[in-house]
Amino acid sequence: MDTETKKFFGLMYDRIFKAVALNREKDYTFLNMLLTDILEEDIVVMEANAYEVKVDSVIEKVKILDILALTKDNDLINIELNNSFDKAVLERNLIYYLSLITKDFKHYKEKIKQKIKRKMQINLNFQKIGNHFKEYIKIYNVTEKEVYYDQFEIINVNVLKYKKMCYDKIIKGNKEHISLVSLVSNKEELEELGMKDSIIREVGNKVFELNDDEKVRDQIEREMDAKILYKNGLKYAREDGYDDGYEEAKISIVKNLLQIGSLSIKEIATAANLEEDEVLKIQKEMLKDKK
Repeated sequence: MDTETKKFFGLMYDRIFKAVALNREKDYTFLNMLLTDILEEDIVVMEANAYEVKVDSVIEKVKILDILALTKDNDLINIELNNSFDKAVLERNLIYYLSLITKDFKHYKEKIKQKIKRKMQINLNFQKIGNHFKEYIKIYNVTEKEVYYDQFEIINVNVLKYKKMCYDKIIKGNKEHISLVSLVSNKEELEELGMKDSIIREVGNKVFELNDDEKVRDQIEREMDAKILYKNGLKYAREDGYDDGYEEAKISIVKNLLQIGSLSIKEIATAANLEEDEVLKIQKEMLKDKK
């Protein structure tokens, strides 16, 4: 396939985003720029990584947070990329981060030997949801009509809406906003933004390099194929009247994906919005049934 006809994978794909934001040199320049744009205050990241959170359920599950960042001002910020954002995703993200705060937080605080001031979860959403560019959520005491826990906040960012507002000149698309626009920019737009800002130019060069890496492209394409197969499977299940057995339908579709053989456990888990150990459990049951 000719290079020009290949699908372009930009920063909205988590593999690309993490490779740029969590580079081996621990250069957090782009992450600083992005968080500064979102929070509208100067942010300096001291440490950032993909953080593993344990969550109790019927089986012990593990969730890898997309990014967990500690800032110079001792803010602990979780950034999640959501290509399919709905209430279920919002709830799952919240549960995982609250699990970090309540269970792993003591360990993390001892590790950095500092007092955490603010705890935030930022959802970068790549669907046109709602009328607001940013949505701020706090834990609120309805009876007393006051914020119950001021140090914790969720911020939902509607990235596509923000880009449209910038392009429509409702928000001026200057350096203060350019990192958010870059998240949903195609190759030509990234090149154009790179001519305006040196940080975005370096980001663009890294993104173009990753797009030329056949191994990276293959991983993303396989995950996308798995998601399409999974979504189509749910669609057909609903059309066949299996709404009442939604969970059973999900398990059946995961089994079909496992039988394909060319998809990894991670790819199937990503497609089905499940944890890898849940997919492994289904696989184990399949093998048991064959005996």
